[in-house]
Amino acid sequence: MEVRVVKKNMFKIANPAIDTVLIMFPYNQHNLFVPGEEDWRRILKDTKENVIIIASPNGLKKSKPDISDSRLIITVNEMVFNYWEEIRNYVEANQKIRYIKIVTSDIDIERVKRDYNLVFSNSDKKFNVSYLMVIVQPSLWKKVYQIREKIVLMFPIKLYQALGKFR
Repeated sequence: MEVRVVKKNMFKIANPAIDTVLIMFPYNQHNLFVPGEEDWRRILKDTKENVIIIASPNGLKKSKPDISDSRLIITVNEMVFNYWEEIRNYVEANQKIRYIKIVTSDIDIERVKRDYNLVFSNSDKKFNVSYLMVIVQPSLWKKVYQIREKIVLMFPIKLYQALGKFR
């Protein structure tokens, strides 16, 4: 089934009209960042038919944008590093893609930037990357995950990758 999903996603991304990829990186832990209707309106504000959205199944668990399925890629990977590697395969499959917009929360933006840079550092293609950061309301769980992110950022990359594989 996984191969079939990847082939279907590759077909969607190969659309020659697509030049922009919007990557969702939401956390669903304790519902800290679950995009609602207003969030999707803001995220999709300047998008036209030239955009495709890439999100993990977990990222769309509670909400889905009001767009056609032909413009939505749901990844087969949830693990962070594998998620980025799958995304890289998709965006490199379409030579017209020049723009990447990453949507993330203020909890994990530093790790998202680091992971993007690690996975795309040896890419032959250079993208114009921008970030849309959503501010999560203060709470105990937000603080817990912010501390977790600081700890994860201190891990050596090899340890970080190994932990992601066995989580």
